[in-house]
Amino acid sequence: MRDETTPPMKKVTLLLPRDLAEHAPAELGKASLTEAVRDALRDALHRQACKELLELRGKVKFQYTWQEMKAMDD
Repeated sequence: MRDETTPPMKKVTLLLPRDLAEHAPAELGKASLTEAVRDALRDALHRQACKELLELRGKVKFQYTWQEMKAMDD
């Protein structure tokens, strides 16, 4: 049974090379293939978000410098 803190899940079928499916969890230090695939998808999304942020470099104008913002925290 799913509680309010568990995100909704979607069951999928994947066709993977047998050696990849058998070796990936152990090589990645994961308990299961599901965990390995889930983490790999999270990592891919993270890399894409980082790439998009890096593409904004020099295109966003900030009101304060990082030094001014740091001084505001003190």
